[in-house]
Amino acid sequence: MIVGHLALPAIMRHYFPELEAAPLYAGSLFPDVMDKGLHSMRLVVNGRTIAHTLFSFTATTLIIAIFLGKKPARSWSIGYVGHLICDGGGDVPWLYPFTIHAFRPSDSNIWQKIRRWLTNPNPFEIMLTLWAVVLLFREKFHNP
Repeated sequence: MIVGHLALPAIMRHYFPELEAAPLYAGSLFPDVMDKGLHSMRLVVNGRTIAHTLFSFTATTLIIAIFLGKKPARSWSIGYVGHLICDGGGDVPWLYPFTIHAFRPSDSNIWQKIRRWLTNPNPFEIMLTLWAVVLLFREKFHNP
């Protein structure tokens, strides 16, 4: 759902221009970059593990706040939580490691996931992407 995870911050930036783009986009991609990267290296059993938790959300937001300040941390946190909400219909271990979570193994690699996304698109992701494209088009061609 990488396209949807990029569309959501584009939509948020349109309605909340005070959000900083770099931390917003980075926060919206971080859970997948981290967990799917660890899964690709066969260090975890699937692509939704520790970075898809409220624990990781809180820890990374605090780190961003300490090193970069409150405004980037706010943008990061909005992007991050947007990612978690978009993934909410799937198997997201929200409260891990504070609760027991049975991580189901996934044998699919990144290329299989891309193929699945292309052959079986998510209607929610399509809607987000179209919304973002319309907003970006309007900004580009309708603002003086």
